[in-house]
Amino acid sequence: MFSVVCRNFRYIDDDRILICTGEGSLKAKNTRRDPRVSLSIVDFHDPYKEAQLRGRVVERRPDGNCKYIDPISLKYTGKPFPFRSPEGRVALVIEVEKARYTKLPFEHTPPK
Repeated sequence: MFSVVCRNFRYIDDDRILICTGEGSLKAKNTRRDPRVSLSIVDFHDPYKEAQLRGRVVERRPDGNCKYIDPISLKYTGKPFPFRSPEGRVALVIEVEKARYTKLPFEHTPPK
């Protein structure tokens, strides 16, 4: 397995996770070669809460018309995805095989 760490918007679809990317991106290339992935999801308001997921890409959906990326972008930014490219976008459908949740015993109190 080859490691790549990057920030992703994600979407849940029928108990699977969708992550959209460019077909030429490193994560798209790596998951074609090896479908195993690991995700770390950190709580926005409390960074000491984290879900760690392991699974594999079970499907690749072309997304030239932004059918998948637009709802994800709207969820996080309130706007459609700004980079419109009719070809070369793909939604990676991830089936989770293992999940773990941790909450460290700290209180999130950043300086103001």
